[in-house]
Amino acid sequence: LAQAHLGSANLEASLAVRIVRMWFRAFPLLCLSSAAAAETCSVGGGVEGAAGGETDEGDDALCTLALHTRVRASAMMSEERSAKSEQVGTVSVEELVQFCAGAGPSMPWKDGYCGDGPSLGPLDNSTSCGLTGDLCENLLPTYNWIIGTNGNTQLNLQYVVAYQFDSDGQVWKRVNSSSFNYDGQYLAQDLNFQNLTQADADMFLPPYPGGSANWETGYTPYPTMPNLQDGEEVLGVAPPAMLFVLKASGQVNDQFSWYVLAQRTINLGAYNGAGCTNPTCNNPSNDNCWSQNSGEIDILEGNPPGVSWYPESEVWLNAVNSRGCMMNTEDPSQYSASMFTAPIDSPLFAAVIDARGVTGYVNPSWEGLGDKTAAATLSTTSPSSAGSTVFIAGVGEVYDRLIDTNQLPGTVAVPHLTAPLPGARRGVDRSGSP
Repeated sequence: LAQAHLGSANLEASLAVRIVRMWFRAFPLLCLSSAAAAETCSVGGGVEGAAGGETDEGDDALCTLALHTRVRASAMMSEERSAKSEQVGTVSVEELVQFCAGAGPSMPWKDGYCGDGPSLGPLDNSTSCGLTGDLCENLLPTYNWIIGTNGNTQLNLQYVVAYQFDSDGQVWKRVNSSSFNYDGQYLAQDLNFQNLTQADADMFLPPYPGGSANWETGYTPYPTMPNLQDGEEVLGVAPPAMLFVLKASGQVNDQFSWYVLAQRTINLGAYNGAGCTNPTCNNPSNDNCWSQNSGEIDILEGNPPGVSWYPESEVWLNAVNSRGCMMNTEDPSQYSASMFTAPIDSPLFAAVIDARGVTGYVNPSWEGLGDKTAAATLSTTSPSSAGSTVFIAGVGEVYDRLIDTNQLPGTVAVPHLTAPLPGARRGVDRSGSP
């Protein structure tokens, strides 16, 4: 519930949020947020309903009242607190607000949060890659995961975890601010937002306001998420090595993407093409540093509706997007390979980024990674085995700071591909050419 600053304001804010909640339950499509007020409750016009027709003046007045009440309640909130459900560590669908049409209803932005987050030490200093502009210069090689989904997605998330390599102890250490449900406290969460809305579900991982390019909803660690305390920042992962783990429950299809971006790109807003960037960052051009090759690794990428990046039902690992000075592939023609063919049942996925490159695993046997929980420390640097392994060699200033963590060799052939055309993900397969 909204927490007001003092005294009677607390009661007023609580009552205001309850009023808005009741309105949202009754008319969820009429008034989703104050940000959508211009589209849903136009001044001097009727309220536009779900079918596009106008409703009566009574609904107009109620909608306007609900929007004004929501704005007033939000203004009384503590600056760094988001509305949370009564179940600690989760958020309900009705508590989300739409800040950007390209991202859908989500948690709020954090005011002025436009940088990399906390530094992880000397290996996390800025590179000499020469990113320019007030928002992108001196970008640190700190990265984090993001999941993009749509209305066709089949993905029930059991847990998702980021690990930082500790070179002194030669172990992987879990980064809790960048990890969700690692203790198995909650049931697996559906990441199809349409399903979440229909079920009026509580979420341990709610959508983030920066969205996900090519997808309808984005999920990623962010300071307003319910796994963090007030004022706590997201700690990304960085050299000397990074590990990302995702455990699903039930059948998984190809309608999603799980990928790695620079933490600053996430903090500024991942889906800048739709204008989904933090409005408090003085960023009129919606720059998020991605176009300056801040680096991206698509650990798992399927085909969104209407495109055919990959063979039907296949999900690939792709290291071609935003490659440049920070992250590149050792062989320009070997940048992508198939991870699995959907559907797949209750898989465990993991990806290591170290000095050799990117190693992606499907169903690794790794002590500490279970069906419901992910240990705080992984005492072995690599799994004992895996259902399949994709390895793509990497170069660049980020890889120059990484160490070799002795991952398993690849078991999937990485094809030799021509450079992809604009808007594509793969070029022509030239593996058999002389």
